[in-house]
Amino acid sequence: MQAVERVFLNRDGYDGIIKSRDSTDKKFIFAVPLSLQDRVSALIREIEQDIPEMQVDIELNSLEDAFIKIAEKDIEQEMKENKALA
Repeated sequence: MQAVERVFLNRDGYDGIIKSRDSTDKKFIFAVPLSLQDRVSALIREIEQDIPEMQVDIELNSLEDAFIKIAEKDIEQEMKENKALA
């Protein structure tokens, strides 16, 4: 839904927010840097006003989540390198 992306992405003063690859047509996942944590509530209020039927959930990534993301990137890079050698 473009209205949701408009609220979270490409906004002045909200640099670093990205849409996750895990997002789907029915579930949007955005990664918000900790440096913007004090402004997340304003984004949520805006979503709730624009789209009242929208349900918003907030989750903090665990250290395990961070390690998994790093490992996934390493695996992707290794696969690219292996394809280049083939």
